[in-house]
Amino acid sequence: MEVADAGHRLAHSLRRMVSGDLTGFFDGPSTVRFDADAPMMVVDTSALKGASPEAQSLARLATANWIRRSSLGANRQARVIIHEEAAVELLNDVSGGDALADRVEDEKVARHHGTSNWYLLHRVADLDALGDRNSALHSRALGLLADCETRISYAQHSGEIARSREILGWNDTQADLVRKLHKGEGLWQIGQDRVAKVRNICTDYELGIFRTDAMGGERA
Repeated sequence: MEVADAGHRLAHSLRRMVSGDLTGFFDGPSTVRFDADAPMMVVDTSALKGASPEAQSLARLATANWIRRSSLGANRQARVIIHEEAAVELLNDVSGGDALADRVEDEKVARHHGTSNWYLLHRVADLDALGDRNSALHSRALGLLADCETRISYAQHSGEIARSREILGWNDTQADLVRKLHKGEGLWQIGQDRVAKVRNICTDYELGIFRTDAMGGERA
């Protein structure tokens, strides 16, 4: 019975990959190649918003492995890899915790590979969704954050300050500073000892790219 049940599950998975919601992930040629000479490459995952959780997980896993393999070997050079919506990405990688463990290990050898990983989070507290506090999974997530030598915090809602302070080790002055930051200002923690308030200055061209307020209407 166990063999039969396993066979049914395997057949169901293969059916989804051939004629179901996962069609095209593995049974077609790649439409994109990794250009090692390009100054920037972007992986647009917006089309996955309506996909099943399984499809999103497979896409993220395949993309992460593709980037990892393509940036090593003959293509190995200094690179910055930006993980947008990092909390969502990690949540989709934590099945069993193995993927998160691999990511922590990758971070420890990132400098050797010439890569700098940037993880963008809306809230530091989003990492709490990865497991119960003090669980192995949650500890790995916080360990990944601890391995980041530079941490940049922008203005946060007052309800988020206490948890961010606990995780990021702010003192009273730093917590109060983050509460009062204006748009474009951030608290930079560099290594163990250096802390600075930094204001980003953008050119008109850069503002045209990064200003997204108009899409949702002007703020009151």
